Amino acid sequence: MAVDGDFIPSAAVTRQALSPDMQAKGLPSVERHAGQVWQVLVIDDEPLLRELVREWLEAEGYSVRTAVDCDDALAQLQDGGPYLIVCDMLMPGACGPAAIKELRRHAPGSALIAVSGSFGTGRGVTAAEALSAGADRVLAKPLRLPEFLRAVTDLIGAPHQAPAEAAKVAASEA
Repeated sequence: MAVDGDFIPSAAVTRQALSPDMQAKGLPSVERHAGQVWQVLVIDDEPLLRELVREWLEAEGYSVRTAVDCDDALAQLQDGGPYLIVCDMLMPGACGPAAIKELRRHAPGSALIAVSGSFGTGRGVTAAEALSAGADRVLAKPLRLPEFLRAVTDLIGAPHQAPAEAAKVAASEA
């Protein structure tokens, strides 16, 4: 399946859609203890969307922090980083592929979902650019709850599920 700057075959695209050498790096390599709750960092300059995503994730049992921009997120990553970063691609300041690369530099073991209303429109950051920069998944706005939660659990598993268990579940459903 090809992904170009103007076309997204579905609202959720993985790095696997680009090429074999760009395939997903797998689940975050983070040791967890029984009962530990996944940490998620949601970065979006739109307060309503940021809080909606927080509510969705907290309702599923994830522990969520939010940031209004990449500078705010980078300050929060100083404490060891989350397991999953959900990042809007069009924000004031650092955004797009540059933001993904900077987030990856500060939290290399984390999974990253890039979200944007510009994916597939021919303007702004393309899905291919976000994936090439290091995003594990891209989702087009407006986000749809089932699709969003599926992307989250595909990458990091359920809130109390260890990474190895998440990989087994994902493989059995494929």
